[in-house]
Amino acid sequence: MKGQASAGGTTIVAKIVARYSSFRSAQVIMFFDMIIIIAVGIVFKDMELALWSLIGIYVTTKVIDKILTGAVAEKVVHIISNQTDNIGLAISEELGRDGTILTGENLIEQNDQKVLLAVVGARQIPKLQTIVLSRDENAVVLVMDASEMIGSTAHATT
Repeated sequence: MKGQASAGGTTIVAKIVARYSSFRSAQVIMFFDMIIIIAVGIVFKDMELALWSLIGIYVTTKVIDKILTGAVAEKVVHIISNQTDNIGLAISEELGRDGTILTGENLIEQNDQKVLLAVVGARQIPKLQTIVLSRDENAVVLVMDASEMIGSTAHATT
């Protein structure tokens, strides 16, 4: 599928559905394969075998998803704090990562708010949390998976 080819069966349907929806190909394959396995389990009255097959399909789907999307071990971090400059400098010095400070307005109180946006390695999250909370114990830290990465994370422009 990564090479725009198909093995037939549910992969053809998955490519079509994924093209016109927000679902990834691996998710669509898993959905259709699960329906088929459940139907087979009901017809042949062997739910144990069907459950083992579902586990196999789940694992296969995860592997396909990692191959197609890549195993990005990076995390996108949003830090909401009054100490974003201080925290940003510490992230740069201690983690070797750069980031961007975004300015906006608080939704309810409508006062100015700064948000530090950075991309760090998944294994750097505990150290990042220590850095942030040691400089602002009231900071809010949001951590998300980076599903795709293009460009450098160490020297992104600010």
